[in-house]
Formats: sequence, structure tokens, C-alpha cells
Amino acid sequence: FVSANSTGSAHCDPGDLSGKFSGHGEDGRGSLANGSIQVKFDSMTLSTSSTTSLSPNKEYTVTLESSASDFAGFLVRLSGANGVSANGVLFTGSDGNVQSLSLCANGISGMTHKG
Repeated sequence: FVSANSTGSAHCDPGDLSGKFSGHGEDGRGSLANGSIQVKFDSMTLSTSSTTSLSPNKEYTVTLESSASDFAGFLVRLSGANGVSANGVLFTGSDGNVQSLSLCANGISGMTHKG
């Protein structure tokens, strides 16, 4: 998750933030709980301390909840395990506050906030 760039997330590079000269620091901004943020795939709440496996060819509703008054923006980046491509698997639907991120590396899907 990121602080807002007025037009959405500025990168969707693979891996962590190390060496990407991110304005968010090399380690991002800490855990989701530190920002009073919850991310859910259907009713399954994600945790920063574990890996969540999703079933291929299943549609999930992704929900982002924050009680933080200074919440500014987000980046959801999805990649597949063992070289499986995740190109084009994130769909933003009709929510006018969310957009697909076209600058992701090959094999990675992304979505972010709109300005």
C-alpha cells in the first residue's frame, strides 16, 4: 500500500521496494494493521504475516477498509507462483475510484486508486 500519487500508483515492479527509490522507503509503510487497514478477498482477511493462496479461475471480490483519517491511496499487485502468469486477472468493475495498472511487468497484474 502506498501514499497517493494523484493519478494512482507510480510503479508495479516485481519484488519488494528495495532499490526502487520509492518515496515510501525501502520497506513500505509497515503492516496493514499499523495503517488501520484491512484487505479482504471475499470474507478472507489478508495478513502481512502469512501467505494467502487463491484458487485459479475463481472470482473474488476484493474489499479495502480503512479507519485512518489520512488514508491516501493503494496498490494491489498480483503475481503467480512458479512462473504462472497473472496478466489481466485483476478486474476493477464499475468502481470509479479504482483503475487497472498498465505499467506492471509481464506476468503481473495491478490495480490502484484514481486521483
